[in-house]
Amino acid sequence: MTIKKPNLPADDIKIIMRPRDGFCTATHRATRIGDSIRNAARLTQEETRGDIFRVNGRQNIIVVSTPSEERARRYCEICKLRMGDKEYEASAYTAAPENTTKGIIRGIPDEDSPDNIERHLVNEHNPTLLHAKRMGKTANAIVVFEGSVVPHYIYYNGTQHRCVIYKKQYETCYTCGRLGHRSDVCPNPQSKRCRGCGCDDPAEDHQCEPRCRLCGKDHPTGYRKCHAKYRTPYIVKKPLWERRREEEETAKDQRHNEEGGNDFSVLEGERPTGNGDKDGLPKAFKVSWAQKAASGAHARFGTAAPNSEG
Repeated sequence: MTIKKPNLPADDIKIIMRPRDGFCTATHRATRIGDSIRNAARLTQEETRGDIFRVNGRQNIIVVSTPSEERARRYCEICKLRMGDKEYEASAYTAAPENTTKGIIRGIPDEDSPDNIERHLVNEHNPTLLHAKRMGKTANAIVVFEGSVVPHYIYYNGTQHRCVIYKKQYETCYTCGRLGHRSDVCPNPQSKRCRGCGCDDPAEDHQCEPRCRLCGKDHPTGYRKCHAKYRTPYIVKKPLWERRREEEETAKDQRHNEEGGNDFSVLEGERPTGNGDKDGLPKAFKVSWAQKAASGAHARFGTAAPNSEG
């Protein structure tokens, strides 16, 4: 059973650190990694007493949580980490804060700098937009909105752009072929694995029948058109959960009604017997025309009418 780690302080600033050059977080003690980050940020243990350093071995990254904007700025400036006598390249950036939602826009000019992208998006035309940055070397940009609503359209330098919800991906390493981390933070760059069939150290002329480990279809794991590699965002999951719960409640009520779930139904022993009316009272005794004729004849001759019961 996997034990869930406690949540980091909600009001803290979160910094994501991605070490490179084969740095493996699983082979270093967490305390040594924390000391290396402090030294790179030129901070002492006393100054970072309120900070938390959490190692994510699966993604091979480090998450730093701090309440200080000044220390967060220093952490984001880290570009190298030293472990013993070896130095590793690293990158760091601030994660999106709590109660925010991400979107994607396309068509960002290649020549626009990070400062220009931020200035063209974070302005009065997009009041809920908090931050924006380019996705690698592509023409796409990730935009962060306050709250749980992603607008259908936003404005970039005064021009209207379509905005869609950002979907996180199941990370696939194109270096070692394994799931869980990206190629730029691969802890085992010398280890090779075929993304098609999963065999270790494939030959250069290796041929196989690919089978995706995410969806089971006949394409390599992490194929860009594989729908299973994208995770459904929470803002999409939540209304689906609520709708499913409402449908289950409605179906439950319908089954209850179909099974005669009336709490005020009359017990079998209390039902009126015989030919009673709707109020449970006996109906008037019906007399046939022959009995009426016989009764009239007896009245004329002064004799008693025969008993109808026999």
